[in-house]
Amino acid sequence: MKTSDANNAGLLIEQFDGNMLYCPEMRSWYGWDGKRWVPDSGQIYQVAKRVAGVWDNEAKECDNTTRKNLLKFSAYCESLVGLKAMIHLAQMDADIQINTNAFDRNPMVLNADNGMIDMEAMKYVDFDSREFITHKADVSYVRGARNKIWESFLEDIIPSEETRLFVQAAVGYSVTGLTNEDKVFILFGDGCNGKSTFVSTIINLLGTYASQASSDLLLRKRSSGPRNDMFVLMGKRFVAATETGESCQLDENVIKQMTSGERVSVNPKYKSQLEFTPTWKTWLSTNHEPSITGTDFAIRRRLLLIPFNVQIPSNKIDVKLRTYLANNYEGRSGILNWILDGVQLWRDNGLLLPEQVLNFTKCYHDDQDSIGHFVTERCIVEEGAMVAKNTLFSAYVAYCKQVNEKIRTKNAFGRYFKSENFSEVRDAQSRCWVGVRLDDRIEIYSK
Repeated sequence: MKTSDANNAGLLIEQFDGNMLYCPEMRSWYGWDGKRWVPDSGQIYQVAKRVAGVWDNEAKECDNTTRKNLLKFSAYCESLVGLKAMIHLAQMDADIQINTNAFDRNPMVLNADNGMIDMEAMKYVDFDSREFITHKADVSYVRGARNKIWESFLEDIIPSEETRLFVQAAVGYSVTGLTNEDKVFILFGDGCNGKSTFVSTIINLLGTYASQASSDLLLRKRSSGPRNDMFVLMGKRFVAATETGESCQLDENVIKQMTSGERVSVNPKYKSQLEFTPTWKTWLSTNHEPSITGTDFAIRRRLLLIPFNVQIPSNKIDVKLRTYLANNYEGRSGILNWILDGVQLWRDNGLLLPEQVLNFTKCYHDDQDSIGHFVTERCIVEEGAMVAKNTLFSAYVAYCKQVNEKIRTKNAFGRYFKSENFSEVRDAQSRCWVGVRLDDRIEIYSK
């Protein structure tokens, strides 16, 4: 065999034995560790050093002159220059390349410590490198296991059985890689209600399938362009965000991106620009109702508020419970089965919204609708009525300042009236809305 970097690359690929792949988009090697594919942290160089041994063995069968040349080349193979050359050429071989879309492609498989769970057939199966899974839950599947402490905790913090079953189905849906429900789950309530313990327990159990996102993931930012904070969530399934302040405003475009099932584009540092489809479901825990400016159905239907309104008295708080639920490995198997029961609930019935969640969510959206409040309190809706657009918007701005509500943009104001089927005309002086007028019994002054 000819001594060359190209032949070294071929020998290196043989050493992989199917257990290493290169992803050009991520500019990274991935190795199979027996349970999942993990980004390489230097193992590729250890494997590459074996190639020198191939030339050493070849040299043993040769005459002195050839042996001397082969041993010299073997030493080169172990040098940094030689190692980098063969690795660089190997990563250009299409047979060992993989793209990001091939990873974690089965949304109904959950990888655990002792095997994979096929959530479609609801059965336990052995690890399989051909599934190209990169994530793993930090739990072992034990058939029939239960965690009565977890179940009792849920009964304490969510007294309504109907709501409790809904939350179970929502968590079950969340551990799949599907996003067809188009929902963001908002856990709302003042402190000492168990919501942080609930979320942290799920995060710890799900291992790399879950992530605690930055607090501003869902919040509107001044800068535009790709949201590269989404890159670290690629392939995740359960993403928790926490505590929006009283003045924080949700970014409705980001929420739609994360829940629509459409591909998003990111341009992460030191990686190639890439597109991927979000697979995670977002659970936002907050003591304050997050603000939204949109009142259209597209955003309203995506946000579900789950009330956590049980206040646990300080003398009844189990200070060891959170640590137990987070760190008791054996107990996680019972919680995993609770989640898998939730998967089955969701597959059988979908997300059946309990009355408590429906009412709480409706009240939230009603509170956010400053334009609707203005129309109800300051306008008359009647056939034949007409008002200049600028006059109506000025009155709306004055109303919001008076009652301390958030002022929507002029474009949003116009979209609202179009969505409510008010028609537009132009009179001699201005453009007008037809079918609505200001209530002349109420004095509204605007400058």
